[in-house]
Amino acid sequence: MDYFLENQIEELIQSTVLAEDPGQEIWRTPHFACASVSDREFEKLRTWVREDHLMPGDLLPGAESVISFFLPFTPEITCSNDEGVPASRPWGEADLKTRVLLERIKDEISMLLEAGGFNCGGLPVDHDFDRGSLTSRWSHKHIAWLCGLGSFGRNNMLITESGCSGRLGSLVTDAPLASTSFPDTEYCLEKQGKSCGLCISRCLPAALKKEGYDRKICHQQCLDNAQNLGGEEQMAVCGKCLTRLPCTFQAPVPEATAEKEAVTVE
Repeated sequence: MDYFLENQIEELIQSTVLAEDPGQEIWRTPHFACASVSDREFEKLRTWVREDHLMPGDLLPGAESVISFFLPFTPEITCSNDEGVPASRPWGEADLKTRVLLERIKDEISMLLEAGGFNCGGLPVDHDFDRGSLTSRWSHKHIAWLCGLGSFGRNNMLITESGCSGRLGSLVTDAPLASTSFPDTEYCLEKQGKSCGLCISRCLPAALKKEGYDRKICHQQCLDNAQNLGGEEQMAVCGKCLTRLPCTFQAPVPEATAEKEAVTVE
């Protein structure tokens, strides 16, 4: 199979990130994956996320493929958020810059594919977040999972080859792209049957518990953090459950233990 388009998209994402951050002070090397609409069970999003979750064809009639990409934060940005209750200012500022960059990447991919005669569609990174249910009709995390970018951790975040500290973006296209293979192994240590659960202990407001996840407590902590960072609701972030974990910067190998891997990068 010819992967010419897929390789072009991957190279474009990497070059766009590097042009924005040539010293790699904010982001590490991004990851990319895609899925054929006919090859993956997108209809299950209406069971996993919400009944009215959008399908690829809702964003683009005739959609054939979905593209997902992950921008992992550097250790400097991530570790700035290790301590304390409110999110760190570097973390909040990096999150804002990442949202802008994710939109730029989507535009760049769209221009590339449209130059080849294809169409693209998508929604903004923070598009139609429902204030009542605190869910979205287009879950970038679940889309990324269907595209093969990684697996879910106990913190409800997607663990990729470069860990879980970062942000996701996605778009749809009528270009026929090959589906990325799913990971060969589960990335979450607990789901591998190992002892971990560190993300649960890292959640200071206890929104994350062994029994489940309380979205309202999590959201309120993010709003409180926005006030601590200057009252900008756009900085309604937290991310404590992404730091100082075995899966923060990498996908833990199957034989790893939480005790060995739970060390932040110096």
